[in-house]
Amino acid sequence: MTGGVPATSADRVARVIVISLLSLLIWSGFAGKEAWPLTSWRLFSRVRTAEQVSWAVVGVTGAGEHVIDFGSLPRGYHGAASILKTWPAMSPRDRLAVCRLWLTTVSDSTPTLQGIRVYRTVRRVDPDHALRRPVVVSRKSYGGCDA
Repeated sequence: MTGGVPATSADRVARVIVISLLSLLIWSGFAGKEAWPLTSWRLFSRVRTAEQVSWAVVGVTGAGEHVIDFGSLPRGYHGAASILKTWPAMSPRDRLAVCRLWLTTVSDSTPTLQGIRVYRTVRRVDPDHALRRPVVVSRKSYGGCDA
């Protein structure tokens, strides 16, 4: 009995569900696990520095280089950002295989494509002038492949 009203089985089930969900939410935060819909709140808990690192996959044509928009490619290619995070640790053979796959797919929409290059860019953000564009500090090539 709670407050003079007898507890029903539905009340007990509700309590178990609420306690379970809260336990899972707290566990994911402390364990650092990202299991949807639970989160460890990394978006707001990571330290932001004055330098930003980004990756770019560019297509090379006779007119120069242009950034490849993976959002315009079939859905299976939308995870390129997660592949690029591990790019430096990948073996040269694996990098070439991924690059050739991207090259084949992008060549369908860009027949003049001559190759693909992967770049890691470091930019410095001026916190006092947040509206200014970040300044490129370095741009390093991490290989690519040719058609």
